[in-house]
Amino acid sequence: MEHTSIVLGEEGDQKFTSTLMRYEKTGDVEYTASRSTDVPTAAQSGHQSKYSLKMLNSGDNGGTVGVSDYSRLTYTITGSDYASLHGGQDLMLSFWVKSSMTGTYVVGFRNGQAPPERAMPMEYTISAANTWEKKNIAFTTDATGTWYFDEINAGLKIHWGLLSGDDFDGTAETWGGDGYLWATSNQVNHGATQGGTFYLSQIALYKTDTAPTNYLGDPIPLVKDKVGYYYRKSYRDFDNPGTATNIGAVRSEGEYDTSLGGVSNPRTTSVTFGSRMRNLGDGSQPLIRLFDVAGTEEKITLLDMGEESHGQTGDYIYHCESGFQVKTDDETARNGMTFQYTIDVRHLGDSGGMF
Repeated sequence: MEHTSIVLGEEGDQKFTSTLMRYEKTGDVEYTASRSTDVPTAAQSGHQSKYSLKMLNSGDNGGTVGVSDYSRLTYTITGSDYASLHGGQDLMLSFWVKSSMTGTYVVGFRNGQAPPERAMPMEYTISAANTWEKKNIAFTTDATGTWYFDEINAGLKIHWGLLSGDDFDGTAETWGGDGYLWATSNQVNHGATQGGTFYLSQIALYKTDTAPTNYLGDPIPLVKDKVGYYYRKSYRDFDNPGTATNIGAVRSEGEYDTSLGGVSNPRTTSVTFGSRMRNLGDGSQPLIRLFDVAGTEEKITLLDMGEESHGQTGDYIYHCESGFQVKTDDETARNGMTFQYTIDVRHLGDSGGMF
């Protein structure tokens, strides 16, 4: 995850919970997302997961859902990845879910067009509270409307509903011509009870109408490569951006230039990736965040013969999907620099967007 835990308060709309799963909402409900070790057992699923995504209701909506309120988790498939699945093909969405509230829930599918023009809700039932259950959602992809098949834009968006108002009610198991109708009137109001929980684990989409018995998870190195195509950070997996640490930081040192009276020339340091990141292709720049090793954002740490000076000015130059450069000014004495970073290419494309 980008963060091991993130508070999704009243301003929590459009925040990533895990690296490729985004929380979206309107209305008063509040959640906290975290990486949990509560997972389906290997005996249950045939696979030993390390973590699940946990959603904790940290601010209930008083049992009332406004007509335009919703709370959902969204996973987006790029147009280029979706291209081979489009046009009336049988797919199976399989996942494990655990909730403190039983009842009918909805998984909604829609296209990436902005505004969306095609959507289909699919219902599933959580039968037992606080119990892991496997759900297999069989559906057929749409063959109508405008769909994207490029790398810049979203091909298919998948929504896991926590609550939804009347404005989003569509017809279950039917593709419709209004992309906002991704839910149904049967969706439970998970936001009604503070302290309520909702977990997801072992999510998979199969090009078949029958899911495998066991979860077919990719090896961890392959998963990290896939995630790194969209988002990278210099920190360790379990360190949130902004953590005060030298571990994982980029560090570059050179000779101290005494010929300039203790002030060296402007210095640059290159960060080069072992594998390429997503090319936005529309002229958009990635979102690069720099941190000094004391944890301050938009700053870097300069080195003066090994002595660290935090809170110093630094900036980046993006040059390609294989890396970027960081530069300093020419006024501060130093012989090197060190910093942490995150780089994010999950943001909007030019027409409907990736996310």
